[in-house]
Amino acid sequence: MRVESIGACRSLNEFVNTRFSLLDKGEHNFSYLYSLLFIDKENIMFEYSEGYRIKKYTYGDIQNRIEIKAKNIYSKVNSNNVIGIYLDNNNVWIETYWAILRSGNTPLLLNNRLPDSILEKAIKVVDCKYVITNSKSFSVPSLNVEELEIDNGKLENVEFGSSMLLMTSGTSNSVKVCVYEAHQLFSILKQSKEIIATNKKMKKHYQGELKVLMFLPFYHIFGFVACYLWFSFYSRTFVILKDMMPTTIRNTIIRHHVTHIFAVPLFWETTYRLVEKEIQNKGEKVYKKYLKGMRLVNVPLLGRIIKKRGFKEIRDNLFGESISFMITGGSVIKESTLRFFNSIGYHFVNGYGMSEVGITSVELSNKKKYIYSGSIGKPFLGVNYVVNNDGTLSIRGSTLATKIIENEKEIPLKEALFATHDLIKYQNGRYYILGREDDLIITSNGENLNPNLIEPLFVSSHYKNVGLVYEQSMSSPVLLVEVDRFISMDKANLITKEVEDTLKTNNLSSQVGKVVLVIDPLIKEDEFKLKRKRLAKDYVSHKIREYSAPKYNGEEDKDELLKEIKALVASTLNVEASSLSSDTDFYTDLGGTSLDFYVISEAINDKYHVNILSSQVSLTTLGDINKYIKESL
Repeated sequence: MRVESIGACRSLNEFVNTRFSLLDKGEHNFSYLYSLLFIDKENIMFEYSEGYRIKKYTYGDIQNRIEIKAKNIYSKVNSNNVIGIYLDNNNVWIETYWAILRSGNTPLLLNNRLPDSILEKAIKVVDCKYVITNSKSFSVPSLNVEELEIDNGKLENVEFGSSMLLMTSGTSNSVKVCVYEAHQLFSILKQSKEIIATNKKMKKHYQGELKVLMFLPFYHIFGFVACYLWFSFYSRTFVILKDMMPTTIRNTIIRHHVTHIFAVPLFWETTYRLVEKEIQNKGEKVYKKYLKGMRLVNVPLLGRIIKKRGFKEIRDNLFGESISFMITGGSVIKESTLRFFNSIGYHFVNGYGMSEVGITSVELSNKKKYIYSGSIGKPFLGVNYVVNNDGTLSIRGSTLATKIIENEKEIPLKEALFATHDLIKYQNGRYYILGREDDLIITSNGENLNPNLIEPLFVSSHYKNVGLVYEQSMSSPVLLVEVDRFISMDKANLITKEVEDTLKTNNLSSQVGKVVLVIDPLIKEDEFKLKRKRLAKDYVSHKIREYSAPKYNGEEDKDELLKEIKALVASTLNVEASSLSSDTDFYTDLGGTSLDFYVISEAINDKYHVNILSSQVSLTTLGDINKYIKESL
């Protein structure tokens, strides 16, 4: 295999060993780490699409930009300050991170997904003096990142900052900031050799290159460690996403030949659900053929042929052929999702980590029984897992943060046994995360229900997500089922029966008091995973809208044109025509896009020779479109 950008080394293994040998040749501080991560100046560090062109920055380019920013930061604020980073996930984020350290300051990695109130608390707790941003105002002075790019020379004789501050992912209501020093990051880098040696697919290149998709934000522990640190240490390439639209993600992966993707379960499970829906839409014959292939894929020899040839069309329509390794982490993932991606020909595994401890394990085996079951593997070098009597996990190791600052109280972690409060199972030499301790539901008869074990039982193309919620004011747990707003009452009844049958089959009918269909997303846009406490409160306070039958207007059945418009919209947006009415809004009710509207307008123009795009008024409801066509005719 041809591998690019490994210097004078004769093989990739020699390159890895050479790079690894440098770790202990200097002091374990940020200055030496900086020199290591930018040692290969000619290698491509970042690339992204700009129109028809692909733009690239080398490691040397980025280092030059860092030096310029560092000089400007020092000129404005001097050293020994905590400076927040509130930027998009791109090369400028990395430049700013290192420029803050290079100027003798401490970076605070602000979580862009958290509300302003939480960010302001974090700023106050760590006495943050400035925030570097290009989009927001805070209670402390802001430094415009674009002004830091003016070349005023480079910085001389200033000591690097000695620590970085990382916010937790926001799974609790309290403000928690983790303090990391350079020596913990060196311990994390030492794990990389163990990972590469154990699973050769992790270092697999495609057409001579290894490229990581910048999907996870760098302010997140998984994004900072698993994406940035591990791969920048070996001078590999990061591919920047223009936005998070599904088509952008897919096109970027295929165009840039991305080899590694790291994401949270929400991304993988949503992708799996959409792919299955697309296959079903191709007809019963195609779907049955797909299901048969999924059953036979693990048969020796035949399975390899099915995986390579039978599922090639699915891979081509998904991420293409360049992907060599995909990892999920951050919360529990369904077995069906792990099975799907591995069955169609990708290598997809589960990992574990926390903001307080770093990334501590990944399933590195190639054995299907471990991968499919959701194992997080074995703890890395320098990390110890302890399963407590109550079934929760505690961790000790060299990658733990120096301390945690929580609500103005400092909690040292060095040499401590950190309680994660994650429920864990140890079986056959592997560890499995079962969920959070505070997610457990204690029913009236004293029985414990674990939503993370119950929710994966509900897999169907008829609905999206499910969430088992409970709080003291409720008489019994409620299973919330997220459905499309515009489904018929018949389909709603079918979904309810399907869910209730699953409860009955698994002897859960007596524990789950109620099944409720809801039309609001169970996972909000600013959330990485299901937050059951928030869901329970929203449900009790009626902030989550329940499904109700579409209004039926008998007169509309007599309008043949309206019936044809309904059928066209239903086909384009994959909803049921019977659930639509003349008052249905194409954008706000159905979530249609301008591209969807263009497709419909083209079809109407072909059939009726009426251009609805030429209307002087906004046609948003089906009734508006119907009326405009009639008037034009």
